[in-house]
Amino acid sequence: MEFRVVCGGLEACAGEALVLLLSDQATLADGLNAPLQGLPGGASRKAGAVTILPTYGLLPVERLLLVGLGEEAKLTSSVLRQAAGSAARALRELGVVEASWAIIASGLPATDEAGAALAEGLVLSGYRFEDFRAEPEAPHSLTTVTLVVDDDEAAWADALSVGRIKAECTCLARDLVNTPSNHLMPADLAARCVSLAEAHGLGCRVIDQAELEGMGAGLILAVNAGSDAPAAMVVLEHRGGADDGPVFGLVGKGVCYDSGGLSLKPSDSMAGMKGDMSGSAAVIGAMCAVALLELPINVTGVVPLVANLVGPRSLRPSDVVTALDGKRVEVLNTDAEGRLILADALTYATRDLGLSPVVDIATLTGACTRALSPVFAGVFGADEALVGQLRAAGEAAGERFWPLPLDDGYAELLKSTVADIKNITGIPSGGASAAAMFLASFVGQTPWLHLDIAGMGLTDKEGPCQPKGAVGMGVRTLVNLLLSESRTR
Repeated sequence: MEFRVVCGGLEACAGEALVLLLSDQATLADGLNAPLQGLPGGASRKAGAVTILPTYGLLPVERLLLVGLGEEAKLTSSVLRQAAGSAARALRELGVVEASWAIIASGLPATDEAGAALAEGLVLSGYRFEDFRAEPEAPHSLTTVTLVVDDDEAAWADALSVGRIKAECTCLARDLVNTPSNHLMPADLAARCVSLAEAHGLGCRVIDQAELEGMGAGLILAVNAGSDAPAAMVVLEHRGGADDGPVFGLVGKGVCYDSGGLSLKPSDSMAGMKGDMSGSAAVIGAMCAVALLELPINVTGVVPLVANLVGPRSLRPSDVVTALDGKRVEVLNTDAEGRLILADALTYATRDLGLSPVVDIATLTGACTRALSPVFAGVFGADEALVGQLRAAGEAAGERFWPLPLDDGYAELLKSTVADIKNITGIPSGGASAAAMFLASFVGQTPWLHLDIAGMGLTDKEGPCQPKGAVGMGVRTLVNLLLSESRTR
């Protein structure tokens, strides 16, 4: 999709349609030229409502779309993003490929937020995954968007570019999660990382199974033991800061398929388990965005890749396994596998690579979904300032996070009678916090956040910016966090 920004009034409009995004307080003539006064009013200003009108020759375009932004006092970047997505879908249904857009509202978010949200809504709304269709659908595609503004042309252009990159990298993550696991086992995903790194100018290193064995990454290897496909861990690097500067770390759970292992999942829970690598997809997408945005900071992404399957060498409940940091872990449930591979990856990220701060992201616990529903994802961390930064980044992305407790009381529940630590508490409550506390024991003193996005990797609900299937959850939140980080360093 090509974005253009022009400064002026309606004479600057081009294409087949004009889209006006209107708050409840806006009038049709606000910020633009008088011809709009001759058009009929009465369109709904409810957020996301779309009214399509002929222009009766009063405008240099055939159609006018009036799109509601809702109450001006509640106008956020998320509202703008969803409204843009609704409008873009309406244009595609009309077969429009080129349209002009204008936002008529006071109290807009800052230009960088508003422009990014507009671009995100436009790009995300057009996402389709048809890699495995014999006869892919060929929907009309919106190819050119001209944004009409009254000032700050360059600032709007920059904001649209940032939003387009964030959305395209979210779509990349969606592609990865939507891909069936028989086409995306650990070696396949590692190869995709290599290709993406080459295309985006990232450093990339693949740690294969033999090297994992030599390192002593016992937890990663144990989870993958039931699979005939080798495990891997991928390290992606962006070096935009000083050579001796700090390196921000991202760690993403990459379970390419999760059967539960010998603690087998119920059959009706299996279909969505290709999405158990959503955390790794978020990190991969975020790293590609960081490279495209040329952020002036150093960032490293670490993604451990396994398949949790049933085989003659499968990890068994009650087995004791040695982690990369030397801890002995009693595994009481093989379906609590994500925290195991993340533990080794976090040790590698903090102890071996010296990354700081570190944020991990994972579809980790059903307990988090039960606690927060699909409305919020969970965030855990002792650094309140970092938690606040992450939540603000999520709000701007339309991805909401709620802090859940991280307390030594959960560490007590994880004490094992035969090893240093066990992977579950054995009680039916507090599972999300217990999992986070398990991870906390592998990061030392490094500032760290854990994001539990369980239940948010895939969706069966369609929205203005989201078809059914993979969400790409977390990409834009992580990028927003790193953008904020880049402004303070």
